[in-house]
Amino acid sequence: MLSVRWRKPEEERAFFQQMESMGYESKLLKDSEDMCNLGWKDFGNPNCHESNDYFTTKYVQVDGESKALKDVSENDMDNMSDSEYREFETKFIQIYSFKRTSHK
Repeated sequence: MLSVRWRKPEEERAFFQQMESMGYESKLLKDSEDMCNLGWKDFGNPNCHESNDYFTTKYVQVDGESKALKDVSENDMDNMSDSEYREFETKFIQIYSFKRTSHK
């Protein structure tokens, strides 16, 4: 099992690609409705319509005001209350299980 907090999806996707090349299959596990259901190939992928839609239509509170995920800056994160920040973080956390499907 692996918990991922996506920060730089393009770079972090390399881990999943490496696991796949070693014969492992990943499965996204959702333990709350706040977690994104996009798999590792799509999450944060600017070429994926569903990912772009997720970051445009999911909102969080920043100092009491609603902002789309795509519009939240580093400065905004500094201005979030503890509860706002926890809510924001859940939008970027995913849990995966891995199963070896072949020996490469």
